[in-house]
Amino acid sequence: SVSIANATVAEGNSGTSTLGFTVALSKASTDPVSVGYATANGTATAGQDYTATSGTLTFAPGVTSQTVNVGVIGDTTVEPNETLTVTLTSPSGATLGTATATGTITNDDVAVSLPSVSIANTSVAEGDSGTSNMAFTVSLSKAATSTVTVGYASTDGTATAGSDYTATSGTLTFAPGVTSQTVNVGVIGDTTVEPSETLTVTLTSPSGATLGTATATGVITNDDAVVAAQEPVLAAYFPEWGIYGRDFQPADIPGDQINRLIYSFLDLKPSGEVAIYDTYAAVEKRFTAAESVSGEADQWYYPPSDPRSQQTVWGNFNQIAELKQKYPDLKVNIAIGGWTLSSNFSTVASTAQGRETMANSIVNFLTTYQMFDGVDFDWEYPGGGGLDGNSASPNDGANYALLLQEVRSKLDDLEQQTGRTYELTVASPAGYDKIANFNLAGLAPSVDYFNLMSYDFHGTWENTTGHQSAFTGDPNGYDIKTAVDLYLASGVDPSKIVLGAPLYTRAWSGVADGGDGGYLETASGKAPGSFEAGVYDYKDLLAQLQDPNSGWELYWDDNAQAAYLYNKSLGLYSSFETPTSIAQKADWAQALGLRGMMFWDISNDAVGSPESLVTAGYNAWVQHEDLATIRSGSTLTDEVIVGGDGVITDLPVTPNELLA
Repeated sequence: SVSIANATVAEGNSGTSTLGFTVALSKASTDPVSVGYATANGTATAGQDYTATSGTLTFAPGVTSQTVNVGVIGDTTVEPNETLTVTLTSPSGATLGTATATGTITNDDVAVSLPSVSIANTSVAEGDSGTSNMAFTVSLSKAATSTVTVGYASTDGTATAGSDYTATSGTLTFAPGVTSQTVNVGVIGDTTVEPSETLTVTLTSPSGATLGTATATGVITNDDAVVAAQEPVLAAYFPEWGIYGRDFQPADIPGDQINRLIYSFLDLKPSGEVAIYDTYAAVEKRFTAAESVSGEADQWYYPPSDPRSQQTVWGNFNQIAELKQKYPDLKVNIAIGGWTLSSNFSTVASTAQGRETMANSIVNFLTTYQMFDGVDFDWEYPGGGGLDGNSASPNDGANYALLLQEVRSKLDDLEQQTGRTYELTVASPAGYDKIANFNLAGLAPSVDYFNLMSYDFHGTWENTTGHQSAFTGDPNGYDIKTAVDLYLASGVDPSKIVLGAPLYTRAWSGVADGGDGGYLETASGKAPGSFEAGVYDYKDLLAQLQDPNSGWELYWDDNAQAAYLYNKSLGLYSSFETPTSIAQKADWAQALGLRGMMFWDISNDAVGSPESLVTAGYNAWVQHEDLATIRSGSTLTDEVIVGGDGVITDLPVTPNELLA
């Protein structure tokens, strides 16, 4: 019998290669044997992939093997393997065995992957006049064998085209082998003292490449000297959990109105190690485009060619890094402890080993998460008075000073290594009883400033209504003036005091009018609140107050210098702040030489509203608007005034306070 066997050959890039089919007899014959053959298309096409052939093979007596050769046409096209067949016909002197064989033309052409094109962030000093050049580097991930082009265009960030820089757009061309080009943006110099400003350059429509990092931020750094007093601190705490029920994302933070953001909170373990409390919120969550600072959605997967495929930090921390790119003057500190996570402070601070472990752990955290610029201690409270079950000791105040000395020393070493400056701040109490255990004089040399928690003087842990953040007049000394005077008397420099203001309220239920809107009346319980009974978010209660049918009425206690609300039909009383009360406190704090103002917490403010309390603080401290100006811009001015002289005016600064 006569049979034909399958064959395989690599295609080649040009010319022809031979696909050889072996035709064999099952045994030698004593007579001549002949057999016809012919090729036929499979997935390969004659004339394009191979040269068709046909003919007759003749086996002389004793010969058992012959070859049918098919010419394969080479090319450089990336394609699947292809097939053709050769069929034997009309044997003479033999019978047909395997009559048809398949020839496989294997593809040996490799797909050429395109390079990715990316643009890198940059910065340049503004200069006092003329123009300086801001150079953005645009690079290919690898050299291309053909020409690559990509479009680019600048857009405003906080910088404005025409006044801060010259807008530009165009197309970059990379010749084969070239991997780097530059987009130049002209920056317009001036002598105006202003925050650092940003613009972006975005790459579009690549040809011969894919997009990698498509947008870069350019920072125009202010190089004009401030001939003024120390920069005020405008701080706001951002709660890690705010992204959940309140749906307040880092992108919602008004970074143009604050210069300090305090992320809350890290946990303190019994060992002295600090640890992220909610890892999903902090470093894992992927934000949608609508939620993110950049307007670009975070993905769970990026191709290996994308630098983000190697990124390990996402969540709030990544959003904060983006927020700092958007607002280059914003510093972000990490807070440790708080009301619910202060249980181990006393134990850790009581030993040299515990203090060193905590200090080293803080340094490790700041080294790992470089979007943070410092640490805020929120031990509630040395000597007791915090959550039930917290460790406490009469030596807490002294140990706290030793702990902060250790941390400050480690931060100084870190500054030498990195060239950065790291803040050390303390969230500190305003109640005289807690101040007594706080060792202010011992802490002050180590801290940049105290974030004075001048609120929660009264709340629903008492059954009598009151002001949670009154300026003065509390018979037991639970007011702002008493607290600040105690700090000054302890030797704390005014420039190390940042005055706190609440963006939430304390509210009671079952409250009779009593003739003055429920103030100092007995309550039966807690008001419903926003997320917690007895506590309203400022923005929530503001919206209710602005509803003319809600029943809420705004009052002003001219003795205590404090606003409050009363709802007679519902029997509800709540503390409250207004742009007026914030401006009044800010004016007083500035006259006293205090460092600035702090808010707890930013997720509760009416951000973007004309009644925003943070905006009122910004207008007072940065825009230098006085009480009358800020009050004139608010609609919350129809107070029922109780006590005093009936006139809302600036708060007095005493000679003793000025001398301090």
